[in-house]
Amino acid sequence: MEFVNNHLGQKLKELRGNLSLYEVEKDVGITRISIQRYESGERVPEDRNLEILAEYYQVPFELLKTLIFQNKYPSGSRDFSILKNYVNSEAENS
Repeated sequence: MEFVNNHLGQKLKELRGNLSLYEVEKDVGITRISIQRYESGERVPEDRNLEILAEYYQVPFELLKTLIFQNKYPSGSRDFSILKNYVNSEAENS
């Protein structure tokens, strides 16, 4: 299985810390299976779920959104910089 979202998945797992998948599911309303797939990198969350998780873990949505692109575009690349600027500008406009 190809992992599409390792950077975000690692961060989500780190943010969850000692909480169980069941606890997070109960608190945010996203299924344990979905959270597990986000953490393993098997799936990329839709923006709404990403917003819910960012709020729950008290981190900026833009940080999590940016991590999605790090596998596709290495952080030093020009394409990554363009995407990061786009994500940040979208956040400012919302």
